[in-house]
Amino acid sequence: MKKLTLKIILTIFLALTTISCNKTKPQDSLKNIDEKNPAFTKSKLESEIDIKKTYCYLNEQSFKEDPTQKDILELNLDITGKNVEGFYNWKPAFKDQRKGTLRGTIENNVVTANYLFTQEGKEDSTSLKIVLNDKEAIIEGGQTALGLNATVTRTDCR
Repeated sequence: MKKLTLKIILTIFLALTTISCNKTKPQDSLKNIDEKNPAFTKSKLESEIDIKKTYCYLNEQSFKEDPTQKDILELNLDITGKNVEGFYNWKPAFKDQRKGTLRGTIENNVVTANYLFTQEGKEDSTSLKIVLNDKEAIIEGGQTALGLNATVTRTDCR
């Protein structure tokens, strides 16, 4: 009986030792799967698409009579893949401001977005088309009376 119990204990011990020595780290296991089946890996382009990029645009116009007073037009866009979020604000020195957020998509450097904004105490929304290039953003959309159309110069994000 003692020999049988000892054999069972030794067999279990050897089995556990063998199993524990053959284990791989979880990262190694995933790496092997990825290497064996490329469908589980992202291409370099797909990985770059997932990266969030921020673009900033700003126009500041100082008054000749008082250079400390400025009218400011700002546009910031966060682009992740084809999705775009950001804000578009018009902050004149002596008038009511317009501040709002936008959300949409981008294709071929053209953003199509819904713009939700507040101006003169009223909330409103409209569609915007924003054409991006290396130097500026050209904004079009909304009723002419809203004055949303503008060209804003690209700048470093602050």
